[in-house]
Amino acid sequence: MWRGLISVVFVLPTPFASAAPWLQDKQQFYTRIEMANEVVNGLRGTRADLYLEYGAAQDWTVSLKASNVFYDGAEDFNTSGWRATVRRRLFASGPFVASAEAGLVQGAAIGGRSGCAPLGFEARAGLGWSGTWKTREIYAFSEVASRTYDNCRRERLALGFGQQTAKRVWSITQVWLEQGDTIAHSYKLQSELLWRTKIADVSIGYREEFGGAFEEESVFIAIADSF
Repeated sequence: MWRGLISVVFVLPTPFASAAPWLQDKQQFYTRIEMANEVVNGLRGTRADLYLEYGAAQDWTVSLKASNVFYDGAEDFNTSGWRATVRRRLFASGPFVASAEAGLVQGAAIGGRSGCAPLGFEARAGLGWSGTWKTREIYAFSEVASRTYDNCRRERLALGFGQQTAKRVWSITQVWLEQGDTIAHSYKLQSELLWRTKIADVSIGYREEFGGAFEEESVFIAIADSF
């Protein structure tokens, strides 16, 4: 059952980086590396995630994510997976932006809980807002996603909020609500602090599953940059 753990990644919106509804500028790269120490039902493990984005054309961004999970003293539960998608901007008006995304997912680390088939299809749509409120830079977004396999299906709602708390520091909160067949219920909360250095963005955060079939806690660090 451990092979069904879900890997999630998120990053900041423009002008910092892209995810959810936001896109990269044309010929712009973005990369993020995350390492997490996690405990799932008493089993301790290490998760490594690599996330890449590229602005292929105006209003089009391609993304790739690879995940690996290693468990101490329980190598039979080690797993990996990847996700490759294309994102299209639907509209952008003032502080608002909306986009749709679709692609393939493979491997249990990204594919879902409880034995979903190795290869599946993912589709998602999101709406985001970014701007200034009471002299503070903030952003918020919502996103719905669906993953379909030969033997199971997953639906997820993601909500995110970030605000600049100091000159180079952002605080970020995100919630994921996921449901589907074969005990797929999962409710997770993540809090993160991001420090924007001159070299790269450095993050530290905490993630907890507060509902569902598993008890999970993790602490992570991440480095991200655009070029």
